[in-house]
Amino acid sequence: ALREEVAALKDALAAAEKEAVGQVAARSALQSKVSELEGGMLRLEARKSEEDYKGRCHAAEGRLAQCEEDVAHLRKQGRERAAAEGELRRALAQAKGVGAQMESDRKVHADLRRSAVKELEECEAKLSEAQGREEG
Repeated sequence: ALREEVAALKDALAAAEKEAVGQVAARSALQSKVSELEGGMLRLEARKSEEDYKGRCHAAEGRLAQCEEDVAHLRKQGRERAAAEGELRRALAQAKGVGAQMESDRKVHADLRRSAVKELEECEAKLSEAQGREEG
């Protein structure tokens, strides 16, 4: 009977060892699967981070391009404004020149008029004098 009990215990021990080996193998397989899934998650997170970074870079490039367009437009407006200011200065200088010429012409005209009035008065005086001599 003791031999049967020892044999049964040996069988139970072999079965327990076989089950333990199966559990170790299952645990090893589960650990491999967990490691594989963790690696996949890390790759997904890395891909998502890369896509986020690319998206932010693309948005920043768009903003930079818009800023460059704005700067070019502002520079063009600055050049146009400077050109317009130059034209206005030239026109103002021309207007001042024309104004000065008109003032000079007005003075010459006034001098000519005074001279003509004086000559007319002198002619009228000579005419009166000549008429007075003819009558007298």
